[in-house]
Amino acid sequence: MKVKRTQIKKAIYVIYMMFILNVTYSFFYTDYANTFAVLFALFGMLISTIPGLINGVLDKRIKQGFAAFLLPMILITMVSVFTARYVHGTPFNSSDVKQSLLRCFYYIIAFFVAYYSIRWFDKDAIRLIVISGWISYSTVFVKYLKNAGIKGIVNFDHGVGGVSLEVHNLTYCMGLFFIYYLVSCEYTKKEKLKMLIPILIAIVYGNKRTLFLGLAVSLLLYFLFNKFESRRMQMLRVVFGIYIIGAFIFLWLVRSGTFSAILAYFDIPDMSRLKMWNYFSSSYTISPNYWGRGIAYTDNMMAKSSTKQVLKLTVNIPIHNDILKAYIGWGFIPFLYYIVNFFLRQVHWFVKQSKENNGWRYFAIASCVYFINFFDNMITAINFNMCFFVIWFLLIKEKGNMDVGRRKKIYGQ
Repeated sequence: MKVKRTQIKKAIYVIYMMFILNVTYSFFYTDYANTFAVLFALFGMLISTIPGLINGVLDKRIKQGFAAFLLPMILITMVSVFTARYVHGTPFNSSDVKQSLLRCFYYIIAFFVAYYSIRWFDKDAIRLIVISGWISYSTVFVKYLKNAGIKGIVNFDHGVGGVSLEVHNLTYCMGLFFIYYLVSCEYTKKEKLKMLIPILIAIVYGNKRTLFLGLAVSLLLYFLFNKFESRRMQMLRVVFGIYIIGAFIFLWLVRSGTFSAILAYFDIPDMSRLKMWNYFSSSYTISPNYWGRGIAYTDNMMAKSSTKQVLKLTVNIPIHNDILKAYIGWGFIPFLYYIVNFFLRQVHWFVKQSKENNGWRYFAIASCVYFINFFDNMITAINFNMCFFVIWFLLIKEKGNMDVGRRKKIYGQ
């Protein structure tokens, strides 16, 4: 009876998660995905966290997550809202301020959706999310093949009849799960293959070149960290330094107009994405004295009719670069703090907790997130952040070792 009840709970979770993952073009796509996520988090708080608080108990994983991610994001948001008002003169009741606060709220919601997913289903949560994602994605396949015919199985690099297999958020989530399963030592080879094959299929058909780059670099780094164990910390500092320098070089190239000049010199077409980046070149400076305008600033600017007219756009689209978006929205110091916290502080935490191997697994996954941030807009997406947090919760629990003789998984407490 207990087994049947557990299976029913898992089935309900899979169905509900379809509306949080909110796969584009699927039968389950909804305009209320964020609302579904909020309700899920509130339900978890009502039946789990609040009763615990009444009894004076709070799961230490919430404390760890609050210190690692939530508090930094709250501080960054509050600073950017303050500077938007008092440095840039943005009214407190403006969309730039309200939407920035709302996105911080959704970031917190993503954390709690992930927390309750792990609390209720442990490491099986990822498998259930993948199943949920694939059920939704299969409906996209049905729509796509209906329009493209059987040849669409091979020629899938473009949309047909308003439907595309490139489903954005889900593909990136699958990318994070692919790295997790591939580098994890908490599963047998058979268990890994069972999950990696469908995940890889979704990644291939999702066809996100940014993700391909992120996966390649992240897995290469993980391989190097394992090959040169004695030099891990030195390599971490070097790679992190490259990430920081790379981000600021990119920001300078856009700001100075050098990016446009390079494209013109080599006669490279200035695609719409590059035009959007160049449009915001005058919105910031590369200086510790630059303070942010709110993380929602660029999205709100892109929604203005004047902006769309200049960029020759007919619909509202984001700038597809979270590095640029975050820097303009947060400012120099908060942006730098975010990157240091996201990479160095978290890896050092794993090392201090004697979970060094999981620290490098985290770094590989965080590196993939970094490359996604360079060419897309995932930094405030609930579904993507939820998947990232699900993996983080598992990594802080796992010791990253296995009793090979008895094939018994070992977890940290």
